[in-house]
Amino acid sequence: MYDAVLKSFRENEDAQYIIKDSIMWSNWKNAAYAHATPFIHAKQMGYKDFWAIDGDDMRWFAEPERVIEIFNAVRNYANQNKIDTMSADIWTTLSSGCHWTFGIQYVDNSIDWIKLMKEHCKDKNFEDNYRNAPQCNMDWFFTYLQKYNLANIKSFYVQNLHYIHATCDPYINPKLGGLRFWTDGKLYIPIMQYDCGLGEKGARIIPNNIAKIDIGLTLEEGQKYLQKIFPKM
Repeated sequence: MYDAVLKSFRENEDAQYIIKDSIMWSNWKNAAYAHATPFIHAKQMGYKDFWAIDGDDMRWFAEPERVIEIFNAVRNYANQNKIDTMSADIWTTLSSGCHWTFGIQYVDNSIDWIKLMKEHCKDKNFEDNYRNAPQCNMDWFFTYLQKYNLANIKSFYVQNLHYIHATCDPYINPKLGGLRFWTDGKLYIPIMQYDCGLGEKGARIIPNNIAKIDIGLTLEEGQKYLQKIFPKM
């Protein structure tokens, strides 16, 4: 059984140890508590695995039953390949493979994540390498865990899936905001292709280390769902 909504465990002793005195920027610490909360809760509840989702940050344009198929495919891929956690490709492609991010994340809870985070949140390597990160936050801490092979952390993309990442004003006018889609090893951002007139030059190559999840979704399905949600687009 999974909990739909959790309030951040800001007063939790483990969360405070990981976040309060860390090098994360102060304006990102509230988000860090939110990211840590599902891990703490899952450990308390004894969950075998779980999903951690920023519900206000990313929206997939597919029918609910197709999203369930995607979740099952991600879970199966992670389990078959012994991956500890996989998150949807939000910034990994845009950073040329350098930056892992939270967002829509599957977590295998067979390792003690809280112990792992407490052991490494004060590493000098983390401090030296990420003190001056563009936005020093929990995402960069997990990028550090990934880079130094402290956990098997990967990103995934879904073939032919349209989605919005909540940048600019996507819910007012998705074409002007974060509307994107993945297909055939490329990330397409319509504002780059069409508004900026770049065409194929505006697409980004998805790095090879990002897992491809393919459930047979078509681009037409996403376009149809987009028109249903935004009929005046």
